[in-house]
Amino acid sequence: MRCEDYFLLLPQLFNIINMKRLLISFVLTAATLCAPAQILYKISGKGLTSPSYIVGTYHLADASFVDSIPGMRQAMADCQQVYGELMMNELFAPDSLALMQKAMMLPEGMTIDSLLTADEMNRLNAYMRGLLGVDMTNPQLAQQLGLGKLIPSALSTTFSLLNYAKKSGKLDVQNGFDQFFQKDAVANGKNVGGLETMAFQIETLFGGQTLERQKELLMCMVDNTEFMDKMTDDVVRAFYAQDINAIKEAMDRKMRNSCDSRPEEDAALIDNRNADWVKKMPALMAQKPTLFAVGAGHLPGQKGVLNLLRQAGYKVEGVIGLPKQRIVEDGGTGPYKAVMKQEPTLWAHTVFVPQDLSAFNSKNPLPVLVWGNGACTDSPWEHYKFLNEIASHGFIVVATGHIPMDEKPYRGPMSTTEQQIESMDWVEAQNADPASPYYQKIDVKNICVAGMSCGGLQTLYNCADPRITTLMVCNSGLFNQQNRGQAVGGMPMPPKEKLNEIHTPIIYILGGETDIAYGNGMDDFHRISHVPACATNFPVGHGGTYREPHGGEFSVVALAWLQWQLKGDKKAAKMFKGKNCLLSKRQGWTIEKNNKFGK
Repeated sequence: MRCEDYFLLLPQLFNIINMKRLLISFVLTAATLCAPAQILYKISGKGLTSPSYIVGTYHLADASFVDSIPGMRQAMADCQQVYGELMMNELFAPDSLALMQKAMMLPEGMTIDSLLTADEMNRLNAYMRGLLGVDMTNPQLAQQLGLGKLIPSALSTTFSLLNYAKKSGKLDVQNGFDQFFQKDAVANGKNVGGLETMAFQIETLFGGQTLERQKELLMCMVDNTEFMDKMTDDVVRAFYAQDINAIKEAMDRKMRNSCDSRPEEDAALIDNRNADWVKKMPALMAQKPTLFAVGAGHLPGQKGVLNLLRQAGYKVEGVIGLPKQRIVEDGGTGPYKAVMKQEPTLWAHTVFVPQDLSAFNSKNPLPVLVWGNGACTDSPWEHYKFLNEIASHGFIVVATGHIPMDEKPYRGPMSTTEQQIESMDWVEAQNADPASPYYQKIDVKNICVAGMSCGGLQTLYNCADPRITTLMVCNSGLFNQQNRGQAVGGMPMPPKEKLNEIHTPIIYILGGETDIAYGNGMDDFHRISHVPACATNFPVGHGGTYREPHGGEFSVVALAWLQWQLKGDKKAAKMFKGKNCLLSKRQGWTIEKNNKFGK
């Protein structure tokens, strides 16, 4: 990477700080599931002839997320100008880059290894090797790219950005979430502006602390990698769940040591800036309807922008849209036409269920399929036809991730193993709640947990949960010590010993020898001898048939397994049982069964 390219990334870094009090407090927990979630608010009253709006942003989010925010497009259309923390076109101006580079550099003649002790330098290098594969002993990194001459706070924010890029696999700082609003405004002939100047933000980020305090916070990051990795996952997930209450809760969390932010640091990074913005906003809103796009961490709390606007006499209310839903392939081929829907009590999940629930009750409840997606994607966009088909045969399917309203790939963060647990928690709660449309209509005693590829790894990670009746692992299998390096970053990586925790029948549905997960899956199968297990293969490779009409061949086999295991359907059992089972005669398919499987 050229030095100028490296510094081109850095102006975006100070905007990350706006989402947190300090780097070590860069935490947003998963959203409260039952709370209305919104990051878009309408501002009215106090003599305004037309409302203005404010949206909380996460500066590294993909711009495509705009369409997941209820009312966002209408707010953009109604507003006649857009104001961000900065005018985004100034970020990459040569003068701004020069100012940023100067602010990030240590005093002449000083390097990071002269500021840190030998022990601290060793710890920093170990951290860098884990993140980048190289450390400050590499001359190109330390000297040519200038990392060794950066002040500690610049290193901290740089590592934060690089860690995000490593986890997400993508980063486009010039076409991010914040830039989208201002670019759209310019394209439509609207005015854009900034609540702060570039010089102010640079001074706030890089000039507000002594080098000793910066060093202390850098070492907080270096010495708490597991904690910080969890923070990175939480911040992304919380933003995509659109719940600013989770933001406030997380920002108030303390480590109870010197890594915690000090009151004066909180004031400089958050509180004082909020108050300054609220002084500027009335004149802008009176001038014309304005959309403000600022870091979501600035919105909540007593000293947050929303409360300060209310104290100033404005009415501030969240923009809440109706839950999304979609009819897929005319509802499926089963006897119960299904719908894919968003449930307001279960954020970051998609539910597939029969449209008409009148046929289901405590004597005829809906068995449950809990699903994890390929690539640990936080949306079932590749599997919705497959899952919808299963629901149409009398199941409730709870898939990890946001509802896919079109064929576009999901560009958000990865999902987590905890989301499958949340799915099971939710069906239990809904079945027990007299106010729920699912009250006494869900068979919580018959739950299959399943997933494809990375979602299969999530399934095996959760295999010990006692609520599980059966497991279905598709195009997946646990990695062993020899091939763990082939896994994509962010995947759950339980060891092969995890298989010993399986306590239910399990099926592997694989794509044949060209499936990249074939070796892992078949190795799993051959290791499982304590529970009934079978391995099925259809020669289509790793992608399976999920995106084919009604899920293709994979849905036929998956549905038969679910009908047998969750409904006790003896006819469906014939697909797998016996020497000449139906699957062995089905064109293209092969099946292997262990000794526990039975005849």
